[in-house]
Formats: sequence, C-alpha cells, structure tokens
Amino acid sequence: MNHCMFCGQPFYDGDAHVCAETSGFDKPARQDGGGWKAAVGAAKRTDYRRMLELLRNPQLAEELEPGRDWIYGAAGLAAAMLGFLLWGWMAGTRIEAMLDGLFGGFAGLADMTGASGAIRSLLTGKLFRLALISLVSLFLALWLAGSWLGARRPPLRALLTVIGGSQYLFAVAFVAAGLLAFADLRISFFILAVALLTALATNVAAGMELAGVPRSRRFAFAGCAIAAYAALMTFLSFPAM
Repeated sequence: MNHCMFCGQPFYDGDAHVCAETSGFDKPARQDGGGWKAAVGAAKRTDYRRMLELLRNPQLAEELEPGRDWIYGAAGLAAAMLGFLLWGWMAGTRIEAMLDGLFGGFAGLADMTGASGAIRSLLTGKLFRLALISLVSLFLALWLAGSWLGARRPPLRALLTVIGGSQYLFAVAFVAAGLLAFADLRISFFILAVALLTALATNVAAGMELAGVPRSRRFAFAGCAIAAYAALMTFLSFPAM
C-alpha cells in the first residue's frame, strides 16, 4: 500500500487515486499583490536552512508545496544552471591552458586559431542556451508523459517546485566537476556525466510520483519521458547550434 504525497490517503498499486486535497497543486497560490510582489514576498520568506536540508537530502523536495514553496524550486534550478555554467567556464579555462602549452611560444599561431578567450566564451554561451533548452524539454517531456500515462496531469508549478528543489546537490556536483577539470579533464567529464544521468533519473522518478503513475505503467512512463526529452532536445537545440 502506498500513500498519496498530496493528501496522505492510502491507495494500492494500480489504483487510479483521485486526491481530495492537492496541497496547492490544483489550487491557486495565495496572492501577494501581483507577480513581482508575490516573488519578492516569497524570497523574503525563504528559509536558507531548508535549502541546506535539500542539499543534504534531495528527496525532501517531494515534501514541498508548490503554492507556498515554489521559490525553493526556482532557486534550485537557478543554482543548477549556474553550476553548469561554472563547469563550462572552468573546463574552457583548462582547455585554453592546454592549447597554450601545446602552441608554446608561437603566439602568432595561437592568435590565428582564436584560442585566447574564445573557448570559454563559446562554451559558456552554448551551454547557457543548452541548459535553457534542456529545462524546457524536461518539463514538457514529463508533463506530456504524465498526462498520457499518469492518474492525473502534473501541474507545471508542481514540476518546477519538486524537481527544482532536488537540484541543489547537482549544482554542487557541477562545480566540483569544474574544479576537477584543472587536475584532469577526464575525471571532470566523468563526474559531469554521472551527475547529469543521475539528475535525469531523479527527475523522471519525481515526475512519475507527481503524475501518480501506477506500477504497471512505470516502465512505459520512463521510456516515453526519456524519448520525449531526447526528441525535444534534438529539435529545439538544432537551430541554436
């Protein structure tokens, strides 16, 4: 027997559970006088100790309520993007240093290749667009798969809150991978790949819970969500490359 993460009611695997209480997932959030004022008010109510708890245990993001705790999800997504960009900047710095060592004293040859400063700029610019496209593709993929195979359609605010709230640990992993780039690029890319794959698996599992996917459809949900994510990434990133 499982218990609904929204209302706490028990239900058996395979049952289509309909929540009596959605804890803000289907109800409008409390208004604080407008979009900007609501954002400022939510930022003022932010408990940074809770962010540390989410960093230590990303699964606590499942306890966040979208109508009240969405700021933790937004901050987690911003932290993950920043960590990813920092990895790109540090990896680009390391690659530039390797190219400078390869070219040695041939400054003219280095200038002809445009290596000085260009690699970091290229990496950070491309990675920023790639990170935005990845987030959009992820949310759309989970929403589509959940709407099709889940017991309920997962609201986008719920996805932002729960998925974003679990990203603090991955943000730290991205920065750690960037620092390791100065020692060994292979280790840096390995840590980055592990963090990205783990984040994808965690996000798919969270989307599965938010959509209330029964056990009999979990394999299909995971496959459809990953396939939709890959397809959206390919389609949306092609014009930006």
